[in-house]
Amino acid sequence: CDPAVETIFEIGGQDAKYMSVRDGRIVDANMNYVCAAGTGSFIEELAAKLGYRIEEIGPAAVGSTPPFTSSRCTVFMEQDILNLLQHGVTRREAAGAVMYSVIENYLERVVGRRPVHAERVFFQGATARNPGLAAAIENILGVEVVVSPYCHVMGALGAALSVKSELNGRPTAFRGFDLGKRTIVMEPEDCRLC
Repeated sequence: CDPAVETIFEIGGQDAKYMSVRDGRIVDANMNYVCAAGTGSFIEELAAKLGYRIEEIGPAAVGSTPPFTSSRCTVFMEQDILNLLQHGVTRREAAGAVMYSVIENYLERVVGRRPVHAERVFFQGATARNPGLAAAIENILGVEVVVSPYCHVMGALGAALSVKSELNGRPTAFRGFDLGKRTIVMEPEDCRLC
């Protein structure tokens, strides 16, 4: 754990989270409970409409000058993108507009008035692999964005470290990764607990 991390942005496929960290502990957190506009599934949907594969839209957006689009709702965001394309905006510029809209929605709906470290933000979740989103955060907030090479599994890693800490060296009932390849003998047994 990096002791200098004070703000964590997490945007996944279906949800988005904000965490404020002090002394290695989360002191404040928030999550989107309704809106999908700040999530990876929305980016994937618009990428397809723009003719990009999901792994292509972020790199395509980097360095573009995106026009303004709504960040209020997926319906309005999508309408704005389609209108831009009809008025001659390039696919690349529209991809940039998607990145900005998603991050602006995230900042408005998930972060809100919560504190964001003035120098750097840790960005995690599978969408952190998207350089267009990381660039949008950097440009909008004027902060350094740090992305782990394991950004897509940080939640699972955190859960595993938490369990390891709770076990404190005690053995577990984990039977191994090769369990699916082993022969498992099943026997009927009457339950007498009821």
